Amino acid sequence: MTQPDRAPGGRRLRPAGHALVTMLIALGLALFLNSDALLKTAERQPLGSTMRGLTVGIMDPIAAVGDALLLDRPRAFLDDLLGKADGGGAVAATTTTSTTATTMAGATTTTTSSTVPVTRLYTEDDPLKLWIVGDSFVEFVAPVLRSDLAETGVVDTETDFRFSSGLIRRDVFDWPAHVTGRLPEVMPDVVIAQFGGNDGQEVNVNGVLVAPEDQAWQDLYLGRVLELADVLLGSGVERVYWLGLPIMRNQAFDARVRIMNSVYAEAAASRDGVTFIDVHSLFQDSSGEFSTYLEDASGRLVAVRTPDGAHYTLEGATLLANHLAEMLTVDLGLPTG
Repeated sequence: MTQPDRAPGGRRLRPAGHALVTMLIALGLALFLNSDALLKTAERQPLGSTMRGLTVGIMDPIAAVGDALLLDRPRAFLDDLLGKADGGGAVAATTTTSTTATTMAGATTTTTSSTVPVTRLYTEDDPLKLWIVGDSFVEFVAPVLRSDLAETGVVDTETDFRFSSGLIRRDVFDWPAHVTGRLPEVMPDVVIAQFGGNDGQEVNVNGVLVAPEDQAWQDLYLGRVLELADVLLGSGVERVYWLGLPIMRNQAFDARVRIMNSVYAEAAASRDGVTFIDVHSLFQDSSGEFSTYLEDASGRLVAVRTPDGAHYTLEGATLLANHLAEMLTVDLGLPTG
């Protein structure tokens, strides 16, 4: 006896398998949409626990795919609308000194550095080897900068970034170890680094959880920054350009960003060959506040930040990359035109 393909009311009946497939697709999409939040929850599990190792191992590649395909952006946008914080409580930020003024799109920014002279003239036969490393903030900036510098004809660029990575949690990803292993292969002359998007979180110091507002956290983070800088400089890298983080829409998150930026500036001031680039003010509007939209080089108002209020759009990455290209061209004596 054949089964009817319609319910008594005339509605078409669907095989149970279709409903199961639909449910699995919905669950999978939800997993990707919430991947960043789920990964952060997994990373907050007690260090060394079996549950943490299992959940981080599962969610890390899923979050990487979700981030690469921008599947996590709707959730970030919704969180922002609901006023959910990305970081801890607000705190006054420390300031930096030893500054050099530069401009981009009408904004004023600063750099902090211990400058060393250019050691050689870069040519097509003996090009500058530039290595760009960092977290997801590097994702769009690196390819645009590579394109900009390719016009000089004397720069070879390689990029190495990792989603959901940083310097504060080595159990998630150990950047000093990774860089040490890759340096003999890459052999860079100059390195551009940008971290911090995932670093503004509590960390265990001698059995006590400390937050970025605590001096113990800042001392630890300064040590991590200096460690990576020393690994690079000790391998023969001539210069390290350390990018700070941009201003954030979420005020609590931005307060922690200011703390991390002050640490980067302090590290740069204590190491010859390290330059801190103040990206925070670079993305402020004329009132010094966060804005999704800024003027580009031609005076057009363009969206420079993604809906999460943190990452760069392609236009934002282009603004930063163009600024970096101009600075590096002057600083390193690269050919123009």
